[in-house]
Amino acid sequence: ETGPGNSNVPPEEWGMTLQQWAAFITCCQMACPRTWSNLKSSGAKSEPHVSLGELCDTYVKPWTRNLGNSIALLLNGKKPL
Repeated sequence: ETGPGNSNVPPEEWGMTLQQWAAFITCCQMACPRTWSNLKSSGAKSEPHVSLGELCDTYVKPWTRNLGNSIALLLNGKKPL
């Protein structure tokens, strides 16, 4: 399913619920556990973590490329938050 398109929805409605955010993170982790593990331990990190930049570059951009929709609008296309 496609969303309404970011150009058709005001930015203040590009939100998602905390439950949706948690489900999205879980989806990223499960999509390719090896990639998630590599991201957590990459670079000079004192504690294992995945940064928002890494999350965006690795998951959000590829998954939304050429769709004209953010993850939030794909999740909430019928009623943006």
